[in-house]
Amino acid sequence: MGKNAIIQWNCRGLRVNFNEVKLLIQNKDPLAICLQETYLKEDDIDITFKNYTGYHFYALTDNNKATGGTCIYIRNDIPHCEVPLDTELQAKAIQINDHKQYTLCSIYIPPSKRLELRDLDNIYDQLPSPSLLLGDFNAHNYNWGGRNINNKGKVVESFINSNNLTVMNDGSKTYVHPATGSMSAIDLALCHPSLFLDFNFQVSEDLCGSDYFPLFFRGTLTLELKIPLGGN
Repeated sequence: MGKNAIIQWNCRGLRVNFNEVKLLIQNKDPLAICLQETYLKEDDIDITFKNYTGYHFYALTDNNKATGGTCIYIRNDIPHCEVPLDTELQAKAIQINDHKQYTLCSIYIPPSKRLELRDLDNIYDQLPSPSLLLGDFNAHNYNWGGRNINNKGKVVESFINSNNLTVMNDGSKTYVHPATGSMSAIDLALCHPSLFLDFNFQVSEDLCGSDYFPLFFRGTLTLELKIPLGGN
């Protein structure tokens, strides 16, 4: 896949699918992997991957049970820094310097979460540009391969249009309903137009133990400039 690739996956529990994530990392050697529905708590310090640093958003229920959650693991040889976010959404952001300097944001929006346009705009306004937003939005829309459209799909469409973002999805299905076997496209890759040609989008053919397919973003450029973060 190349050392400047990114993986995004709703793993349906990082602890139960730890070995699957480990295999993905070993086989693909990505610069970063964005995971959703990690179901971790802050004291799950044993969930680590060699040569990677993890940045987590922990989501808890009222009775302190892990639910949802998202994270980004960054390979240690990639210059990066965390971008603090002030948001009610489950999101984590990292500024990366690979072939160019950009911001990677991993997002998980639960099915029960009412999504407002201002929620997404608030996150996007905090991300140093250009940025790449990857995650499970639970948003159905014909524009990225859905067979119907829901409220989240309408909100995300408005978010894309109002911020002049590009959808990297090619219409491929990303989720298989475990009860019915029906398929939908609810995992999205949204980016600033200047990043669109820097990655090739691909959906895995293997669910890897989840009901979501991992998404692969293979970098089209191999040159790493190694510009210090914040530099010109």
